[in-house]
Amino acid sequence: MLLIDGHNVIGRASGLSLSDEEGGRQELISRLAASKGHKGGEVVIVFDGNRPGAGSWGKVGAVNVRYSPSGRSADDTIISIIDASQNPRAISLVTSDNELAARARSRGVSVTPSAPFWKNLTDTSKNNLPKEEKPAPSQDDAEHWLEVFKEK
Repeated sequence: MLLIDGHNVIGRASGLSLSDEEGGRQELISRLAASKGHKGGEVVIVFDGNRPGAGSWGKVGAVNVRYSPSGRSADDTIISIIDASQNPRAISLVTSDNELAARARSRGVSVTPSAPFWKNLTDTSKNNLPKEEKPAPSQDDAEHWLEVFKEK
């Protein structure tokens, strides 16, 4: 499972900002949904629940989006997800929060810092964009170039 500390990634990601919290959430979720996915299976992103629907789950593509319940931090929600796992060693947490990272590592979870994760995600997303196709030459262009390059 890839487990992501959503607001931490937004705060460390080039081009995203916590001052535009909703825009940052949408961009991060979109990038994750558009990516090829996580080779370990499930992708879960956790945000602090300071919004309507807090404590709820949603799904965008292959990405499970969770908002922590009222009165509970995303960090505590992340630790609860880890503690509920039968195999915490199969979880990879994305965060640059040192305290959360230490708590997760003590449970056997591997941790990836937010900024390198975002850079890799955006580089991968760019590579997944459809390639612009070059138009075929018109009949006139083809005849012109055949004439130019024909043997004399």
